[in-house]
Amino acid sequence: MKRILIVDDNFVNRSYLEEIFHDKAKCLIAVNGAEAFMAFSNAFEGKRPFDLILIDMEMPVMNGLDAVAHIREYERLAGIDVAHRVPIIAITAHEEQFTKCFEAGCDQYVLKPVNPPALVRMSNELMNRDLEE
Repeated sequence: MKRILIVDDNFVNRSYLEEIFHDKAKCLIAVNGAEAFMAFSNAFEGKRPFDLILIDMEMPVMNGLDAVAHIREYERLAGIDVAHRVPIIAITAHEEQFTKCFEAGCDQYVLKPVNPPALVRMSNELMNRDLEE
């Protein structure tokens, strides 16, 4: 079963995303960017990496942009090439953030409110990209 890390400081948003994916993947939760980075690195070091990360951009402690930048730097230092890094989808309420999301290392972004079928489709495409290449 696929493993998805859901990162959002808002309980309702986390629950909604978990509900969308509960029958498609094992969902783990983080409530800020610092927890997300810790979960990512622990999963990687435990040889059980995530298949996808869904991350909010605006959170306390460490925001999504900084967390994504840390994750991408960790992958770079570990020698993981772009084709094999964990796919990350930014989830934001601010359309003007999309450029920053890509600059930080996100693969895609979704605007709130989330369209569940579109998000599932996008997630499947990203998680299966190695199978298609």
